[in-house]
Amino acid sequence: MTTPALRHLIYRELLLKLSHPSRDQVEQLCVNLGWIYRPFNKKRQKELILDLSLKMRVAPELDETFQPFSFTIQRFAIDYEMRAAFGDSLEGVAGFYLQKGKWRVNLPKSVFLLPYFSTENPRLICGMICVVPDALRRYFLLSSAKLSFGSAAVPLDFNTKSLLENFNGKCYRQTADSSRNAA
Repeated sequence: MTTPALRHLIYRELLLKLSHPSRDQVEQLCVNLGWIYRPFNKKRQKELILDLSLKMRVAPELDETFQPFSFTIQRFAIDYEMRAAFGDSLEGVAGFYLQKGKWRVNLPKSVFLLPYFSTENPRLICGMICVVPDALRRYFLLSSAKLSFGSAAVPLDFNTKSLLENFNGKCYRQTADSSRNAA
C-alpha cells in the first residue's frame, strides 16, 4: 500500500518533469473554469494567475517549448525516469499502471494538470486534476483504475470539488484551516 508521503513524492517528481504553462494558457484555464468572469479586482486576478502558473503543469502536447515530433520522446522519458526513480513503489498510485512488465504513467493528451491536496495534511499532494483546455468546466482526475495494476484516484474533498464547479472568488486551493474559517 502506498503511503500519502510516498504518493506526494511521486506526484511532485511527475510535476517536475512537466513544463509550466504560458500566461495565455493559465488565463485560458481560468476562463474555461469560469474563474475570471466572477467579480475580480485586477490585483486578485493577477495573484490567481501567478499562483496557478507556479502550480499548474501542461501535458507534452501543450508544451509551447517543444517541437511536435518530441511529444512521444518526452512521454517515454517521463515513463523511464519515473520507473527508474520509484520502480514498484508506483503500484497503488493513481495514474500509474503496469504494461509489459514496465510501469507507465497514464498521462492524458493535451490537458492542464493541477495538483490537489490532502485535507488531513494540506502540504501533501494526493492526486492530479486534469483540465481539458478547450472545454468549459470539464475536468477529471488522473487515474489508471481500468488498466493493469492501476489505481483509482483519491476522491476530491467537498471544498475542492465545489470550488472547481462553482468558483467563489477565493484561492483555488483551500486548506483545512481556510475551510474551518469559512464555516
